[in-house]
This record gives sequence, structure tokens and C-alpha cells, in this order.
Amino acid sequence: MPEKKANNIIKLTPEAKARLAGQERDLKWARDSIEVLKRLGMDVTPLEEKLTWAEDVRKTLIVEFGD
Repeated sequence: MPEKKANNIIKLTPEAKARLAGQERDLKWARDSIEVLKRLGMDVTPLEEKLTWAEDVRKTLIVEFGD
């Protein structure tokens, strides 16, 4: 059974929701850039962890507060 979303008091403004949705291109660019650095032999573990965290936070904000 899917989890029932709580009745949120906090809602994203349309501008904030659009800004979060617009970050998709930037996140892809960052992911691609990290891959280049990785191919050059650099340790990118901290960058990957931070980017993954940022992607998760972005998705959570959209899902939980976007409606």
C-alpha cells in the first residue's frame, strides 16, 4: 500500500517549484562533469555523495511540498 502523504502546511510557491524542476539540466551537467574527472583518475567520491544528496533533497521537496 502506498504511503499516505501528510497534510502539509508548507507548500512550494510556483516559482520555487519551477526553479527546482529547472535544475534537472544543471544536475545532469554536474553528473557528466564528475564522470570526466573520474576518467582522469581523480577521486570524486565526495562530489558524488554531495550530488546524490542534492538530487534526493530536490526530489523530496518536489514530492512532499510541490502539490
